[in-house]
Amino acid sequence: MRALVTIEGGKAEIQKVPVPQPLPGHALIKVNATAQSNDLNGIALAKPGVVCGDDFAGTVVDPNGTSLRKGQRVAGFVMGSDTNPPRGTFAQYAMVHPDYIFAVPDSVSDTAAASISLSLATATVSLNWLELPNATDPVDEPFPIFIYGASSSVGLFAVQLAKMANLFVIATASKRNHDLVRGYGADVVIDYRDVDWVEQVQRAANQKLRHVFDTISTYETTKAAVRTLSPAGGHIVCIMARTAEEIGLPPGVNLNVALCYSVFGENLRTKDDVTTWKKYLKHLPAWLESKALIPNPLWEFGGLDDILEGLAVQQKGGVSGQKIVYSIV
Repeated sequence: MRALVTIEGGKAEIQKVPVPQPLPGHALIKVNATAQSNDLNGIALAKPGVVCGDDFAGTVVDPNGTSLRKGQRVAGFVMGSDTNPPRGTFAQYAMVHPDYIFAVPDSVSDTAAASISLSLATATVSLNWLELPNATDPVDEPFPIFIYGASSSVGLFAVQLAKMANLFVIATASKRNHDLVRGYGADVVIDYRDVDWVEQVQRAANQKLRHVFDTISTYETTKAAVRTLSPAGGHIVCIMARTAEEIGLPPGVNLNVALCYSVFGENLRTKDDVTTWKKYLKHLPAWLESKALIPNPLWEFGGLDDILEGLAVQQKGGVSGQKIVYSIV
């Protein structure tokens, strides 16, 4: 099969490699589409000789004794660039575990299905670590959550999960993406370029904000987002490594870093990550059919041979309010 494989020097190239042989309890799928969840830095950090890629949508070709059916359309994400066993999805075939995929409804395209899982899992884990209610168990009385970077792929899913839980969503995004973020459910959208955006968030929350999710997670964004919290303190979750010492947290503020792979039981910090994710996967087909959950706007960038170019575009900041996806033949 053809696949994007890492090579020496922190680079990658298209190579012909063997079709993976599924381990016991795993199935083999033909990858029909994949999505981009990182940039060239992700390749640079990987060991040489591994297949890249996390998100996928495809067709089961070998159920291998699992509960899946040959010909079934499925989607999910894997620990890409893993070598034990190899799992990357920037390839024509991939090995997947049936516990961590969802059945793709007929009304959902392969590219749309491929765009969902890793970003949705990141949003799921992040809201779990904020100790917020599940989308399947909404609260009766809304309370505020602030999502910084709500037009990002993760941010758009976080907005939707928070609204499904009946929270009051305050979000930041660039001015051009305000209508997009409102369309996904945000109650208040603020331009992060405004000099007083922190004060605007505080006013929108009536100075009672206790939960912040920073989807961008630079030093500057996290340090600023902390200032939106209530004087009584609260909780902030990032998706990049940040520390309390680095940010200089005030008393009463907790900080966590969310890792999407905890839905597989990796680096598990919250026992609910795995169970919540499996529950959401069961609900996903119905959510997608009813449009209770909507995938990101898609940028259909091409095929396997175009992935390196797409990664470079993202690294240069050329992606906003969209998810890059690829069709694999």
